[in-house]
Amino acid sequence: MKFKYTLLSFIILLLPLGVMAQDVSAYQEDVKSLYGIVKQLPSYKAQITGDTEIAYHKLYEHLLVEKPVSDFDYFIKLTRLMEPIKDNHAYLSQVAKTVITQAQLADTAFIKVYKASPEFRNYPSSRVNLDKLTSVLKAKPVSDVEGIYYYGQRYLTIGVYRTAKKDSLVGVVLGSRLPHWQPGQIAIVLKEYQLNRFRCYAAQIGGKAFGFLRNEKFMHGNLTETRYRKNPEAVDYVNISDDLPKFHFKSLSGGIKYMRLGSFSSNEKNVAFAQQFYDMVKDSLSANKVIVDLRNNGGGGYKASGNFITMLQKFAMNAGHIYIIVNNRTMSDAERFTIRLRGFDNVKVLGENTNGTIAYGNNTGRSDTLQSRRYMLYITDMPDQRMYVNYEDIGFKPDVLLSPKRDWIEQTLELIAKQ
Repeated sequence: MKFKYTLLSFIILLLPLGVMAQDVSAYQEDVKSLYGIVKQLPSYKAQITGDTEIAYHKLYEHLLVEKPVSDFDYFIKLTRLMEPIKDNHAYLSQVAKTVITQAQLADTAFIKVYKASPEFRNYPSSRVNLDKLTSVLKAKPVSDVEGIYYYGQRYLTIGVYRTAKKDSLVGVVLGSRLPHWQPGQIAIVLKEYQLNRFRCYAAQIGGKAFGFLRNEKFMHGNLTETRYRKNPEAVDYVNISDDLPKFHFKSLSGGIKYMRLGSFSSNEKNVAFAQQFYDMVKDSLSANKVIVDLRNNGGGGYKASGNFITMLQKFAMNAGHIYIIVNNRTMSDAERFTIRLRGFDNVKVLGENTNGTIAYGNNTGRSDTLQSRRYMLYITDMPDQRMYVNYEDIGFKPDVLLSPKRDWIEQTLELIAKQ
Protein backbone atom coordinates (compact mmCIF):
# COMPACT_ATOMS: atom_id res chain seq x y z
CA MET A 1 0.00 0.00 0.00
CA LYS A 2 1.22 3.49 -0.88
CA PHE A 3 0.05 6.94 0.09
CA LYS A 4 0.27 9.53 -2.69
CA TYR A 5 2.73 12.32 -2.00
CA THR A 6 1.03 14.86 -4.28
CA LEU A 7 -1.27 17.22 -2.40
CA LEU A 8 -1.87 20.73 -3.66
CA SER A 9 1.81 21.58 -4.12
CA PHE A 10 0.89 23.07 -7.47
CA ILE A 11 -1.22 25.71 -5.74
CA ILE A 12 1.86 27.15 -4.11
CA LEU A 13 3.05 28.19 -7.56
CA LEU A 14 -0.12 30.22 -8.07
CA LEU A 15 0.02 32.17 -4.83
CA PRO A 16 2.24 35.14 -3.96
CA LEU A 17 2.68 33.74 -0.48
CA GLY A 18 5.74 35.61 0.64
CA VAL A 19 8.36 32.90 1.01
CA MET A 20 9.33 32.65 4.65
CA ALA A 21 12.89 32.47 5.90
CA GLN A 22 13.46 28.75 5.93
CA ASP A 23 13.56 27.12 9.28
CA VAL A 24 13.86 23.51 8.22
CA SER A 25 14.70 22.31 11.70
CA ALA A 26 11.47 23.81 13.11
CA TYR A 27 9.47 22.12 10.36
CA GLN A 28 11.17 18.78 11.01
CA GLU A 29 10.50 19.08 14.73
CA ASP A 30 6.83 19.78 14.04
CA VAL A 31 6.59 16.74 11.75
CA LYS A 32 8.14 14.61 14.49
CA SER A 33 5.90 16.17 17.09
CA LEU A 34 2.70 15.60 15.11
CA TYR A 35 3.73 12.05 14.21
CA GLY A 36 4.26 11.26 17.88
CA ILE A 37 0.89 12.73 18.90
CA VAL A 38 -1.02 11.03 16.10
CA LYS A 39 0.41 7.62 16.96
CA GLN A 40 -1.27 7.88 20.37
CA LEU A 41 -4.75 8.48 18.93
CA PRO A 42 -7.24 5.59 19.24
CA SER A 43 -8.08 6.07 15.54
CA TYR A 44 -4.44 5.62 14.53
CA LYS A 45 -4.04 2.50 16.65
CA ALA A 46 -7.20 0.96 15.20
CA GLN A 47 -6.64 1.82 11.54
CA ILE A 48 -2.90 2.12 10.87
CA THR A 49 -1.66 -1.45 11.13
CA GLY A 50 0.30 -3.92 9.02
CA ASP A 51 1.07 -2.72 5.51
CA THR A 52 -0.80 0.50 6.19
CA GLU A 53 1.54 1.26 9.08
CA ILE A 54 4.57 0.66 6.88
CA ALA A 55 3.17 3.02 4.23
CA TYR A 56 2.35 5.63 6.86
CA HIS A 57 5.89 5.53 8.24
CA LYS A 58 7.24 6.01 4.71
CA LEU A 59 4.99 9.05 4.36
CA TYR A 60 6.42 10.39 7.61
CA GLU A 61 10.00 9.86 6.41
CA HIS A 62 9.18 11.55 3.11
CA LEU A 63 7.73 14.59 4.86
CA LEU A 64 10.81 14.90 7.09
CA VAL A 65 13.05 15.66 4.13
CA GLU A 66 10.71 18.07 2.37
CA LYS A 67 11.25 21.82 2.62
CA PRO A 68 8.19 24.06 2.89
CA VAL A 69 8.32 27.28 0.88
CA SER A 70 5.76 29.21 2.95
CA ASP A 71 3.66 29.06 6.09
CA PHE A 72 0.78 27.70 4.04
CA ASP A 73 2.92 25.02 2.41
CA TYR A 74 4.25 24.13 5.87
CA PHE A 75 0.68 23.55 7.04
CA ILE A 76 -0.30 21.58 3.94
CA LYS A 77 2.61 19.20 4.50
CA LEU A 78 1.61 18.63 8.12
CA THR A 79 -1.97 17.80 7.13
CA ARG A 80 -0.72 14.90 5.04
CA LEU A 81 -0.16 13.02 8.30
CA MET A 82 -3.86 13.50 9.12
CA GLU A 83 -5.39 12.66 5.76
CA PRO A 84 -5.05 8.83 5.87
CA ILE A 85 -6.81 8.52 9.24
CA LYS A 86 -10.61 8.40 9.27
CA ASP A 87 -11.18 10.55 12.33
CA ASN A 88 -13.17 13.70 11.66
CA HIS A 89 -13.20 14.78 15.29
CA ALA A 90 -9.42 15.29 15.19
CA TYR A 91 -8.67 18.80 13.91
CA LEU A 92 -5.27 20.20 12.93
CA SER A 93 -4.99 23.97 12.64
CA GLN A 94 -2.60 26.86 12.65
CA VAL A 95 -2.44 28.92 15.82
CA ALA A 96 -3.75 32.38 14.96
CA LYS A 97 -0.97 34.93 15.02
CA THR A 98 -3.43 37.71 15.78
CA VAL A 99 -6.79 37.15 17.41
CA ILE A 100 -8.92 40.03 16.21
CA THR A 101 -11.81 41.11 18.43
CA GLN A 102 -15.05 42.79 17.41
CA ALA A 103 -13.81 46.01 18.95
CA GLN A 104 -10.59 45.87 16.92
CA LEU A 105 -12.55 45.37 13.70
CA ALA A 106 -14.09 48.79 14.33
CA ASP A 107 -10.75 50.35 15.29
CA THR A 108 -9.37 51.97 12.12
CA ALA A 109 -5.96 52.60 13.72
CA PHE A 110 -5.63 48.91 14.61
CA ILE A 111 -6.68 47.78 11.14
CA LYS A 112 -4.16 50.15 9.53
CA VAL A 113 -1.33 48.68 11.60
CA TYR A 114 -2.56 45.12 10.94
CA LYS A 115 -2.67 45.66 7.17
CA ALA A 116 0.92 46.93 7.24
CA SER A 117 2.13 43.84 9.11
CA PRO A 118 4.03 40.94 7.49
CA GLU A 119 1.21 38.67 8.66
CA PHE A 120 -1.26 40.48 6.42
CA ARG A 121 1.08 41.17 3.51
CA ASN A 122 2.30 37.55 3.35
CA TYR A 123 -1.14 36.02 3.69
CA PRO A 124 -1.95 33.53 0.86
CA SER A 125 -3.38 35.28 -2.17
CA SER A 126 -4.36 34.42 -5.73
CA ARG A 127 -3.08 36.04 -8.90
CA VAL A 128 -6.26 35.47 -10.89
CA ASN A 129 -8.03 38.42 -12.49
CA LEU A 130 -10.92 38.92 -10.08
CA ASP A 131 -13.16 40.80 -12.53
CA LYS A 132 -12.90 38.06 -15.15
CA LEU A 133 -13.30 35.38 -12.49
CA THR A 134 -16.46 37.03 -11.15
CA SER A 135 -17.94 37.22 -14.64
CA VAL A 136 -17.29 33.52 -15.26
CA LEU A 137 -18.53 32.35 -11.87
CA LYS A 138 -21.78 34.33 -12.07
CA ALA A 139 -22.85 32.04 -14.92
CA LYS A 140 -22.33 28.85 -12.89
CA PRO A 141 -25.55 27.05 -11.87
CA VAL A 142 -26.35 26.51 -8.19
CA SER A 143 -25.73 22.77 -8.72
CA ASP A 144 -22.06 23.38 -9.65
CA VAL A 145 -19.49 23.57 -6.86
CA GLU A 146 -17.82 26.39 -8.78
CA GLY A 147 -19.48 29.72 -8.21
CA ILE A 148 -19.87 32.71 -5.90
CA TYR A 149 -20.52 32.07 -2.20
CA TYR A 150 -21.26 34.19 0.85
CA TYR A 151 -20.44 33.76 4.51
CA GLY A 152 -23.07 34.76 7.05
CA GLN A 153 -24.90 37.95 6.16
CA ARG A 154 -22.60 38.46 3.17
CA TYR A 155 -19.73 39.35 5.48
CA LEU A 156 -17.39 37.65 3.02
CA THR A 157 -17.90 36.97 -0.69
CA ILE A 158 -15.71 34.31 -2.27
CA GLY A 159 -15.32 32.84 -5.73
CA VAL A 160 -14.65 29.10 -5.87
CA TYR A 161 -12.95 27.92 -9.04
CA ARG A 162 -11.18 24.83 -10.29
CA THR A 163 -7.48 25.09 -10.90
CA ALA A 164 -5.56 23.47 -13.73
CA LYS A 165 -5.67 20.32 -11.61
CA LYS A 166 -9.33 19.37 -11.93
CA ASP A 167 -9.72 17.79 -8.49
CA SER A 168 -8.53 20.95 -6.72
CA LEU A 169 -10.36 24.21 -6.16
CA VAL A 170 -9.54 27.56 -4.59
CA GLY A 171 -11.92 29.97 -2.86
CA VAL A 172 -10.65 33.53 -3.29
CA VAL A 173 -12.13 36.61 -1.63
CA LEU A 174 -14.05 38.79 -4.09
CA GLY A 175 -15.39 41.24 -1.56
CA SER A 176 -15.52 41.76 2.20
CA ARG A 177 -17.48 43.71 4.79
CA LEU A 178 -14.79 42.72 7.28
CA PRO A 179 -11.79 45.10 7.21
CA HIS A 180 -9.15 42.44 7.98
CA TRP A 181 -9.89 40.63 4.69
CA GLN A 182 -9.26 41.99 1.22
CA PRO A 183 -10.04 40.81 -2.33
CA GLY A 184 -7.57 38.29 -3.69
CA GLN A 185 -6.86 36.60 -0.37
CA ILE A 186 -7.53 32.86 -0.07
CA ALA A 187 -10.38 31.73 2.18
CA ILE A 188 -10.49 28.01 1.36
CA VAL A 189 -8.71 25.36 -0.69
CA LEU A 190 -10.54 22.17 -1.64
CA LYS A 191 -9.20 18.78 -2.71
CA GLU A 192 -11.97 16.68 -4.28
CA TYR A 193 -11.64 12.97 -3.42
CA GLN A 194 -15.16 12.00 -4.52
CA LEU A 195 -17.82 13.89 -6.45
CA ASN A 196 -18.72 16.92 -4.29
CA ARG A 197 -16.69 15.63 -1.31
CA PHE A 198 -13.50 17.35 -0.29
CA ARG A 199 -10.55 17.61 2.02
CA CYS A 200 -10.67 21.26 2.93
CA TYR A 201 -8.10 23.81 4.10
CA ALA A 202 -10.21 26.65 5.48
CA ALA A 203 -9.23 29.94 7.06
CA GLN A 204 -11.11 30.90 10.21
CA ILE A 205 -13.05 34.08 9.59
CA GLY A 206 -11.72 35.91 12.66
CA GLY A 207 -8.07 34.99 13.12
CA LYS A 208 -7.54 33.78 9.51
CA ALA A 209 -5.67 30.69 10.77
CA PHE A 210 -6.08 27.68 8.47
CA GLY A 211 -7.59 24.43 9.69
CA PHE A 212 -7.88 21.03 8.02
CA LEU A 213 -11.36 19.58 7.52
CA ARG A 214 -11.48 16.04 6.16
CA ASN A 215 -15.21 16.05 5.56
CA GLU A 216 -16.29 19.08 3.52
CA LYS A 217 -19.24 18.53 1.16
CA PHE A 218 -21.11 20.48 -1.48
CA MET A 219 -24.88 20.09 -1.00
CA HIS A 220 -27.89 22.24 -1.92
CA GLY A 221 -25.62 25.03 -3.15
CA ASN A 222 -23.73 25.13 0.15
CA LEU A 223 -20.38 24.04 1.54
CA THR A 224 -21.59 22.21 4.61
CA GLU A 225 -18.65 22.45 7.03
CA THR A 226 -17.40 25.96 6.30
CA ARG A 227 -20.97 27.29 6.01
CA TYR A 228 -20.49 29.17 2.73
CA ARG A 229 -23.76 29.52 0.80
CA LYS A 230 -24.47 30.51 -2.78
CA ASN A 231 -27.81 32.10 -1.89
CA PRO A 232 -27.95 33.04 1.81
CA GLU A 233 -31.36 34.70 1.40
CA ALA A 234 -33.05 31.58 0.00
CA VAL A 235 -35.49 29.72 2.25
CA ASP A 236 -33.56 26.84 3.82
CA TYR A 237 -35.82 23.88 4.55
CA VAL A 238 -32.90 21.57 5.34
CA ASN A 239 -31.21 23.42 8.21
CA ILE A 240 -32.49 24.99 11.40
CA SER A 241 -31.31 28.51 12.14
CA ASP A 242 -28.74 28.97 14.88
CA ASP A 243 -31.00 31.69 16.28
CA LEU A 244 -33.78 29.25 17.24
CA PRO A 245 -33.92 27.55 20.67
CA LYS A 246 -31.91 24.34 20.91
CA PHE A 247 -34.69 22.61 22.85
CA HIS A 248 -38.37 22.90 21.94
CA PHE A 249 -41.55 20.90 22.52
CA LYS A 250 -45.00 21.41 21.04
CA SER A 251 -48.16 19.61 19.91
CA LEU A 252 -48.94 19.36 16.20
CA SER A 253 -52.10 18.41 14.36
CA GLY A 254 -53.60 15.04 15.21
CA GLY A 255 -52.05 15.07 18.66
CA ILE A 256 -48.58 14.36 17.29
CA LYS A 257 -45.81 15.68 19.52
CA TYR A 258 -42.75 17.52 18.22
CA MET A 259 -39.48 17.67 20.15
CA ARG A 260 -36.38 19.46 18.99
CA LEU A 261 -33.09 18.30 20.48
CA GLY A 262 -30.63 20.75 18.97
CA SER A 263 -27.48 20.11 21.00
CA PHE A 264 -25.93 17.43 23.18
CA SER A 265 -22.96 19.62 24.11
CA SER A 266 -21.48 18.57 27.44
CA ASN A 267 -20.64 22.06 28.64
CA GLU A 268 -22.24 22.88 31.99
CA LYS A 269 -24.68 25.43 30.60
CA ASN A 270 -26.07 23.12 27.92
CA VAL A 271 -26.26 20.11 30.26
CA ALA A 272 -28.30 22.25 32.64
CA PHE A 273 -30.60 23.35 29.78
CA ALA A 274 -30.98 19.74 28.64
CA GLN A 275 -31.87 18.59 32.17
CA GLN A 276 -34.38 21.41 32.59
CA PHE A 277 -35.99 20.57 29.24
CA TYR A 278 -36.09 16.85 30.07
CA ASP A 279 -37.81 17.54 33.38
CA MET A 280 -40.41 19.57 31.49
CA VAL A 281 -41.18 16.95 28.78
CA LYS A 282 -40.57 13.58 30.46
CA ASP A 283 -44.27 13.12 31.25
CA SER A 284 -45.54 14.79 28.07
CA LEU A 285 -45.33 11.93 25.55
CA SER A 286 -49.02 11.09 25.95
CA ALA A 287 -49.62 10.52 22.23
CA ASN A 288 -48.30 7.46 20.44
CA LYS A 289 -46.40 9.46 17.81
CA VAL A 290 -43.51 11.86 18.31
CA ILE A 291 -41.26 13.70 15.86
CA VAL A 292 -37.71 14.09 17.18
CA ASP A 293 -35.83 16.79 15.27
CA LEU A 294 -32.05 16.32 15.38
CA ARG A 295 -31.18 18.66 12.53
CA ASN A 296 -28.05 20.71 13.13
CA ASN A 297 -27.31 18.84 16.35
CA GLY A 298 -23.50 18.89 16.41
CA GLY A 299 -23.34 16.22 19.08
CA GLY A 300 -21.73 16.27 22.48
CA GLY A 301 -22.04 13.55 25.08
CA TYR A 302 -24.19 11.30 27.21
CA LYS A 303 -24.49 13.89 30.00
CA ALA A 304 -26.87 15.84 27.77
CA SER A 305 -28.34 13.04 25.63
CA GLY A 306 -28.66 10.19 28.15
CA ASN A 307 -32.05 11.11 29.63
CA PHE A 308 -33.59 11.51 26.18
CA ILE A 309 -32.30 8.24 24.77
CA THR A 310 -33.65 6.36 27.80
CA MET A 311 -37.03 8.14 27.59
CA LEU A 312 -37.42 7.47 23.86
CA GLN A 313 -36.32 3.84 24.11
CA LYS A 314 -39.01 3.26 26.73
CA PHE A 315 -41.51 5.09 24.52
CA ALA A 316 -40.62 2.84 21.56
CA MET A 317 -40.80 -0.34 23.68
CA ASN A 318 -44.33 0.69 24.69
CA ALA A 319 -45.43 0.78 21.02
CA GLY A 320 -44.83 4.49 20.55
CA HIS A 321 -43.89 5.58 17.03
CA ILE A 322 -40.85 7.83 16.64
CA TYR A 323 -39.97 9.84 13.53
CA ILE A 324 -36.41 11.20 13.69
CA ILE A 325 -35.45 14.02 11.34
CA VAL A 326 -31.73 14.29 10.51
CA ASN A 327 -29.63 16.32 8.09
CA ASN A 328 -25.98 16.60 7.16
CA ARG A 329 -25.37 18.78 10.22
CA THR A 330 -26.51 15.92 12.49
CA MET A 331 -23.21 14.59 13.77
CA SER A 332 -21.21 12.86 16.48
CA ASP A 333 -23.34 11.92 19.51
CA ALA A 334 -26.50 12.88 17.61
CA GLU A 335 -25.62 10.28 14.97
CA ARG A 336 -24.95 7.67 17.63
CA PHE A 337 -28.22 8.65 19.34
CA THR A 338 -30.13 7.98 16.10
CA ILE A 339 -28.47 4.63 15.45
CA ARG A 340 -29.36 3.43 18.93
CA LEU A 341 -33.03 4.27 18.35
CA ARG A 342 -33.46 3.13 14.76
CA GLY A 343 -33.12 -0.53 15.79
CA PHE A 344 -36.79 -0.44 16.83
CA ASP A 345 -39.31 -1.40 14.13
CA ASN A 346 -41.51 1.55 15.08
CA VAL A 347 -38.74 4.13 14.58
CA LYS A 348 -38.23 5.80 11.21
CA VAL A 349 -35.41 8.16 10.23
CA LEU A 350 -36.20 10.88 7.70
CA GLY A 351 -34.17 13.59 5.99
CA GLU A 352 -30.79 13.13 4.34
CA ASN A 353 -27.44 11.48 5.06
CA THR A 354 -25.96 12.45 8.40
CA ASN A 355 -22.58 14.16 8.67
CA GLY A 356 -20.20 11.24 9.12
CA THR A 357 -18.32 12.63 12.12
CA ILE A 358 -19.34 9.82 14.40
CA ALA A 359 -16.44 7.59 15.46
CA TYR A 360 -14.02 8.44 18.27
CA GLY A 361 -14.38 11.74 20.13
CA ASN A 362 -12.71 13.96 22.69
CA ASN A 363 -13.60 13.32 26.32
CA THR A 364 -11.52 16.16 27.77
CA GLY A 365 -11.60 18.96 25.18
CA ARG A 366 -7.81 18.81 24.98
CA SER A 367 -5.63 20.14 22.18
CA ASP A 368 -1.90 19.43 21.84
CA THR A 369 0.42 22.12 20.47
CA LEU A 370 3.28 21.14 18.17
CA GLN A 371 6.91 21.91 18.94
CA SER A 372 7.00 25.29 17.18
CA ARG A 373 3.83 26.46 19.00
CA ARG A 374 2.46 27.54 15.60
CA TYR A 375 0.16 24.55 15.09
CA MET A 376 -2.16 22.53 17.29
CA LEU A 377 -4.16 19.33 17.10
CA TYR A 378 -7.55 18.90 18.75
CA ILE A 379 -7.04 15.28 19.71
CA THR A 380 -9.41 12.35 20.07
CA ASP A 381 -9.09 10.15 23.13
CA MET A 382 -12.22 7.94 22.89
CA PRO A 383 -12.03 4.54 21.16
CA ASP A 384 -14.62 3.51 18.58
CA GLN A 385 -16.27 0.78 20.64
CA ARG A 386 -19.22 0.14 18.34
CA MET A 387 -17.45 0.21 14.94
CA TYR A 388 -19.01 3.52 13.98
CA VAL A 389 -15.93 4.09 11.80
CA ASN A 390 -17.91 2.42 8.99
CA TYR A 391 -20.03 5.59 8.92
CA GLU A 392 -17.11 8.03 9.15
CA ASP A 393 -17.05 10.50 6.22
CA ILE A 394 -20.29 9.14 4.70
CA GLY A 395 -22.79 9.19 7.58
CA PHE A 396 -25.83 6.94 7.34
CA LYS A 397 -28.84 7.08 5.05
CA PRO A 398 -32.30 7.84 6.39
CA ASP A 399 -35.19 5.45 5.81
CA VAL A 400 -37.02 8.19 3.93
CA LEU A 401 -35.36 10.97 1.92
CA LEU A 402 -37.02 14.38 2.25
CA SER A 403 -37.06 17.00 -0.48
CA PRO A 404 -34.91 20.09 0.19
CA LYS A 405 -37.54 22.18 -1.60
CA ARG A 406 -40.35 21.82 0.97
CA ASP A 407 -40.78 22.11 4.74
CA TRP A 408 -39.44 18.96 6.42
CA ILE A 409 -41.92 18.88 9.28
CA GLU A 410 -44.82 19.14 6.82
CA GLN A 411 -43.33 16.30 4.76
CA THR A 412 -43.00 14.20 7.91
CA LEU A 413 -46.63 14.85 8.87
CA GLU A 414 -47.71 13.81 5.37
CA LEU A 415 -45.82 10.54 5.70
CA ILE A 416 -47.38 9.88 9.10
CA ALA A 417 -50.87 10.54 7.69
CA LYS A 418 -50.33 7.93 4.97
CA GLN A 419 -49.40 5.19 7.42
